[in-house]
Amino acid sequence: MISLPRAIEILQAREVLEGLTASRAAGHITAKEAAALRSDLAAQRKQLDRGDLLAASDANAAFHRRIVAIARHETAERLISSLHAQMVRFQYRTILSPGRSEKSFAEHLAIAEAIAAGDPRAAERAMRRHIANVTAALRSAIADGAGDVR
Repeated sequence: MISLPRAIEILQAREVLEGLTASRAAGHITAKEAAALRSDLAAQRKQLDRGDLLAASDANAAFHRRIVAIARHETAERLISSLHAQMVRFQYRTILSPGRSEKSFAEHLAIAEAIAAGDPRAAERAMRRHIANVTAALRSAIADGAGDVR
């Protein structure tokens, strides 16, 4: 089990690493990969519309994994995977925060659009903004008493 301060550190590291992968994905994306990224978003939208936030969270994770795969950066992929494994305890905490699921989806749309457009700078900015917002949402959820965290 990790503490909240450690979770925040992990998210800060993810912000940098996933920003890198979004940037690289924008430089490598194919039409087939762009379609797959949009398909991941459609799956997430479907789960949100059903009100199934846990399934939407799983679709969220698939979206992030797809970006890492498109980036073709093995070291970043390994590091991100290791960081995710440490965050299991906090996995669903932010998506269950009121309004966060829709904000996250809008952020994902911006990331996907920048990657599909082949704009590395915009993709990195959008991803870093997204992970920073996840960090803020986690802090807020904990401050609001949404769970016992040491």
